[in-house]
Amino acid sequence: MQNTAFVFGGTYNKTAHTFPHITIDLATLKTSDPESYLPDFEGYTSAVATDRDEIYILGGYSRTQVDVVIRMNASTQSYSLHQIENFPLTPGEDFIIPPTGVYIQKLNRIYYFGGCVFNFFVISILDLIWYVDLADI
Repeated sequence: MQNTAFVFGGTYNKTAHTFPHITIDLATLKTSDPESYLPDFEGYTSAVATDRDEIYILGGYSRTQVDVVIRMNASTQSYSLHQIENFPLTPGEDFIIPPTGVYIQKLNRIYYFGGCVFNFFVISILDLIWYVDLADI
């Protein structure tokens, strides 16, 4: 969706365990309420847009489901969860600061780098670069 910004997060719905997102029309700066709600986020997230009207959202999940990325269709605002095989976290870990992602169209991948991980009482900085091959999702 050209000229549209998506903002993820907001007021948590305790009954449905969901978070909203809003869209902002960059030409008029008008905001609109979500047409769909995203799964339960417990922490910070990062998002990467592709050239195919898709947004990939990483991080913010409960410690029992850490190896998942959300793929959201920007036009329909529908989403699906996808398990990632080479995810750098293990159960019990969370992103305090999620990695930054960059979409590489030629390779059809999102490369992630940086970030900070919390494992119960230990905080560590991720000093690696890893990728998600979108052909596998």
